[in-house]
Amino acid sequence: MNSPTFYLKLLGSPSLEGGGGAPLTGRAAQRHRLALLAPLALAPAQRLSRDNLIAYLWPESDAERGRNLLNVSTYVLRTALGESALLSEGNDLRLNAEIIQTDVADFEAALERADHERAVVLYRGPFLDGFFLSEAPEFEHWVDRERERLAGGYAKALEALAEAAEGERDFARAAEWWKARAAHDLYDSRVALRLMQALAASGNRAGAIQHAAIHQRLLQQEFGMGSAPEIAALAERLRTEPATETPVLSQWAETQRERHIEPPVPPNEEPVAAPVESRFARPTYPSSAAAVEGRTGRRRRWLAATALLAVVCSVGAVWAVGWDDSEPERSIVVLPFINMSPDADNEYFSDGVTEEIITRLSAVPELKVISRTSAMHYRGSKKSLPQIADELNVAHILEGSVRQSDGRVRISAQLVDARADGHLWAENYDYKLRDIFRVQEEIAREVVRALELELGERGRTLLVKQGTRDPEAYQFYRRGRFLWNTRTREGHEQAIEYYRRAIERDSSYADAYAGLADAYLTAYQFNVSSRPEAEAYSRLKWAAERALALDDQSADAHTSFAVALWWQRNWLGAERELRRAIALNPGHATARSWYSLLLAGLGRSEEALQQSRRAYELDPFAVIISITYAWQCYLARDYDCAIEQHRRTLEINNAWAPAYAGAGLAYAQKRMHQAATREVSKAVELMPQSSTWADLAYVHALSGRKEEAVQLLQRAKIGAPEGFNIARAYVALGEPDSAFAWLDRSSWQWPHRAVRSDPALDPLRSDPRFAQLVVRVDREMGIQ
Repeated sequence: MNSPTFYLKLLGSPSLEGGGGAPLTGRAAQRHRLALLAPLALAPAQRLSRDNLIAYLWPESDAERGRNLLNVSTYVLRTALGESALLSEGNDLRLNAEIIQTDVADFEAALERADHERAVVLYRGPFLDGFFLSEAPEFEHWVDRERERLAGGYAKALEALAEAAEGERDFARAAEWWKARAAHDLYDSRVALRLMQALAASGNRAGAIQHAAIHQRLLQQEFGMGSAPEIAALAERLRTEPATETPVLSQWAETQRERHIEPPVPPNEEPVAAPVESRFARPTYPSSAAAVEGRTGRRRRWLAATALLAVVCSVGAVWAVGWDDSEPERSIVVLPFINMSPDADNEYFSDGVTEEIITRLSAVPELKVISRTSAMHYRGSKKSLPQIADELNVAHILEGSVRQSDGRVRISAQLVDARADGHLWAENYDYKLRDIFRVQEEIAREVVRALELELGERGRTLLVKQGTRDPEAYQFYRRGRFLWNTRTREGHEQAIEYYRRAIERDSSYADAYAGLADAYLTAYQFNVSSRPEAEAYSRLKWAAERALALDDQSADAHTSFAVALWWQRNWLGAERELRRAIALNPGHATARSWYSLLLAGLGRSEEALQQSRRAYELDPFAVIISITYAWQCYLARDYDCAIEQHRRTLEINNAWAPAYAGAGLAYAQKRMHQAATREVSKAVELMPQSSTWADLAYVHALSGRKEEAVQLLQRAKIGAPEGFNIARAYVALGEPDSAFAWLDRSSWQWPHRAVRSDPALDPLRSDPRFAQLVVRVDREMGIQ
């Protein structure tokens, strides 16, 4: 075989080099040409169908235009690289490896033959680093997966080299490899501990102690928490105990065996590289080890570039699943499991069992599962099961009890057909506390079996999910979730503390990081934290990134990270994360509700209404989700729906000022001026601030009471943090110049506060300044 003529570099910044090593320029090196070569290079047998390539690169084009664009790119590449560089085989294109060699193929070949040093040399940086295509979400999501997978291989190569050096008792060289591995994630306590072990074994005790201090300081500065107990214990031992001949590495291996973690490769055994599997037929997602570098390093780069919405083909199939009202049997509510423990304070644990089962069942694509907030609404309810099922529009109810004592947990569960009020399944469980995940898995599996449902790949994965092997870490996490759900200042502070304690027990506990991200977000949302916005954002982002690095299958973490991107005005990146969250957990009502707001900001009102309706069906007793659905009805010009939904929101909380204000706006659009004034006046009474005063000015102006409206506006302008509500009032007053002046001062970041589709802005849409406003908002939110 002839030597390849060209070398395609995809690790790090992509480039295509000629035989002499000089990068090619011109049309062949343009983005879409490189983007065409990348999937072919990584595909099985280096071939893909034309249809797949078009779906990756030009998803917005119709079939004819997509074919034409692919033909043009193929022509350009063949002209520059030679006719035989890309081979046509029926409807497929194949990359000719005799003409074009790739660094990814060389990298994976090095991993397969366990040539880890060669693999490390070949890995110049993350896959397609800094490279993205606009309007190509399928391609971007594929890049994300491959980037994480390849980064994981690089991390494993570094660890294999470090462990091989340890096996040869060359601890100084091992320490250098561990340093390189630690550079990918300075916050990974497992890697930090291995580096400390190697440094200590090489005689560099001072270096090991220093690294412990650095690791601790980083966690404290970035996250406000301590490091893993093993790190502090080792640092203390190195400070106080004299040097001995006992290898520190053997002590570490013993620690890992106790924690059920694989020990380092023994000195006389060769490390075995994992086989390279197909990444196109069925997308795969990396383990925590593979995700560490990809999620932490890559996320920082995402925040500096315009991210693109994406969802893989298999996820799209889940995404399309809705709930057909003609099949009501595919629905369930898990009522709060009753706490039968001697200690009444153990209610956090029984609630945790309830929540975990809800989460596992929510991953079943065919099953509608009522969310936690609405399920907990029936704690201690005297209503009959058929009545509860009717109110929630579900066919089945799972109920039970939990008794925890003396290190054991006893759970009784029964599944009821609420329509017939008959039992379908019941079981009692008695396990050690450390086996709690197994019990929850078995219960969820039995429910799925009793309802004759197909689990699907995602469902099977989540049913066997085990967050931590440390019972005490799990207890801390469950206490944190319980306190977080109180939504009070004290509850948030205590929840954050418990999450930190869970992480100190098990630094690889992804759920605890996701809980921490949720707590930072809602503390800011509900104004129950004294942290400034920048700090709240930084902590939320860090915790969400860490959770994703440990478990890319966490819908909660994807949702929290979506908000972090949203916070940075990266709407498209936020959409990608929210779609991913919903694909992972179709029953995630909060993700759907957030997504509906984002869709409203993007101008996709019909989709926004659909997502908010689904969120409400899943969690009808959540105030925020209920009022978001009402807001989407208003934006869709369905004012009767908006009024009815605001009424339902007030049935949940009759002191919720935004619900009165929203109902007033809907009444105003129906020109029911008396009702509009009544509702908004109640909002002012409950929450006398700039936005409600401006809303009252708006309904007065619409009803013709312009003098009163002007007076109210003067009051609204005092210390007004945002201008949208004031601009709306000026529209009603017929003063477009003033309206645009205040619209220019408005923050469009959060579409529940300011959105271009608001019916109140209809009189401005024909004004050229409105088109300019649309362009500016799109630019600020990363859409253009």
